[in-house]
Amino acid sequence: MLNNSRHWLKPFSLAAILLLLSSCGYQLCNPCIAWPDNFRTVEIVTGDPASPVLEQLRENVRIQGLSLVTNDDSADAVFVLLSEDRQKRLLAVGTGNEPAEYELIYRVTYRIDRRNPAYSEHQSSEQNVLPYLLGSSKAIESRRAQVFNPQAVLAVEVEAESLYREMARYLANQITRSAVTELNQASGQSAAQDATK
Repeated sequence: MLNNSRHWLKPFSLAAILLLLSSCGYQLCNPCIAWPDNFRTVEIVTGDPASPVLEQLRENVRIQGLSLVTNDDSADAVFVLLSEDRQKRLLAVGTGNEPAEYELIYRVTYRIDRRNPAYSEHQSSEQNVLPYLLGSSKAIESRRAQVFNPQAVLAVEVEAESLYREMARYLANQITRSAVTELNQASGQSAAQDATK
């Protein structure tokens, strides 16, 4: 009797978990966010074309169904990665005065520029109106602890690179969420201004 009840319990549990995830808005995408309705294109600018943060930002944009453009004034928003900095800080020393634990730090400074609704190509030369409203620069960072093993230095280095890639994904997702929140607020303010005219 007990075995029979367990047999149907597994699919029921799985169905309950899926129902809970779908009811709380969880979707199998990363990050799950709602861009403003009028946003279709994004440009990402950085001085480091090999940046793992850049790679994840591009993936986030693609997942959301937006188009990536380059060197194009038609982008609805521009993600500008101003700087990326990776650091390693000693946290603990073990016996024999050897390093025992490090803290890995990944810091990104960025800004989000959005299309200026007052800009038009015909009027820009006469009125000196910029095509984009420049956002304020923001800094975000991620930290991870890493145990150091002097007997496996190569493995520690490989693990550090893996942790940095994981941190880059986290930072890119945070930047995307922050950008979408900022752009949604700006779109709401523009719509409210238009409604009062």
